[in-house]
Amino acid sequence: MEQPILFTLIGPASDAVMLTIAEYCAEAKVQIKYLQHRQDLGFDCVMGQINGTWNAMAKLEQKFQLFAKQHELILDWQRVEAKQLDSNQIPYTVYITAAAKPDNFKKIWQHFTDSGLVIIDFVITENTATLTRAVVHQFELIILIPLDLSLSNLREEFLVFCDEQNFDAMLGPVR
Repeated sequence: MEQPILFTLIGPASDAVMLTIAEYCAEAKVQIKYLQHRQDLGFDCVMGQINGTWNAMAKLEQKFQLFAKQHELILDWQRVEAKQLDSNQIPYTVYITAAAKPDNFKKIWQHFTDSGLVIIDFVITENTATLTRAVVHQFELIILIPLDLSLSNLREEFLVFCDEQNFDAMLGPVR
């Protein structure tokens, strides 16, 4: 039986962090389900989910803890129970580009939760526009849409919301 693990690893920037994660996971024959890495401000920040047998995960946990201690990294490691997504829901991807304003995150989150939708993935990235040098946020979400909800109504409400906020956006099925 597979055991899912969620983990975060934060510490001084080093090429060894990602290479070690890749090496340890390959050696333990565990599946990387999700992995996100960001190197910024002289630090590495890694977040991920890995799946493997109980035995493999126990050995891997010991290796990760030793590596974290040796390299002055903060490691958080959580064993979790896998939950199946509701088969009465369709995953949709949402892309939004907007001027970098502190309240945009709240507005976007609020819009979807007020609509009764579940957000299962949410990533914000800050970029600088090439031509104008304006700072913009890129929001990427995965939401779950109930099968009995009208997609055309949802899409129209979403586009009206985006127009009111001056957001550029796209909504479509996860591919």
